[in-house]
Amino acid sequence: MFAPWRIVFWLPAVAAAGLLVWAIRRLPETLTAERQRPFTLASLRAASRAVVTNRSTVCFTLAMTFLFGLMTSYLASSELILEEVYDLRAWFPLFFGCIAVLLASSSLNNARLVGRLGITKLIRRTSFVVIGTTGLLLVVSMTNGGHPPFWGFCITVALVVPIAQGMIPNCNTAAMMPVPHVAGTAAAIIGTVTTAGGSLLGSVVSSQFDGTVRPFAIGAMVYVSTAAALILIGATRGLGDDPTALAHVSLLAE
Repeated sequence: MFAPWRIVFWLPAVAAAGLLVWAIRRLPETLTAERQRPFTLASLRAASRAVVTNRSTVCFTLAMTFLFGLMTSYLASSELILEEVYDLRAWFPLFFGCIAVLLASSSLNNARLVGRLGITKLIRRTSFVVIGTTGLLLVVSMTNGGHPPFWGFCITVALVVPIAQGMIPNCNTAAMMPVPHVAGTAAAIIGTVTTAGGSLLGSVVSSQFDGTVRPFAIGAMVYVSTAAALILIGATRGLGDDPTALAHVSLLAE
């Protein structure tokens, strides 16, 4: 209404440039000199090897990738579903906004739960919960030829998406915990894999849209089940939970 559509790319670019300038001018180095790693190819290879050979880090990174795949599937498919399946295009902003409120609530509640339960217990329990809610979404989505009642679809999506989104910062925290000595390299690898992989997974689901909600529900079930299995494999070893410390780490991860 007031600017070309390309402004959605211009504004983040300007904001990123401003943040870069601010960080360079205002943020001092916080890592002590004796703990800083040299910026060399050999050091980078050693740090990368430490990340990709740690079972827990790899499992949680891949789990995050599949959970992010569910999120991108939702982002790419939700408007198509409301418009093509339910002929409710005008309702999409309200639907999307309500889910966004639930996502924010899930993030805030997640920090409290980490502090209370510890990351290992919380992440295991949430894995079973998200499988159950996604299974319910799948059952609902298979009714009426893939055209379930609108409110039934809305309620099940409102259960699945916020819970899955709330698991992502926990997986990120759990992936980082075994490799604190190469945290910068670990964060770079984890961020690249999860973002690129999750985007590709989301495109797979959205490309299968057939005029029903079934492709989204089936994709969600596959991705959530895979993520839960990876989480249970990665969390078999104790992660050294410190509820107070983990609450701060989880907040930072979010």
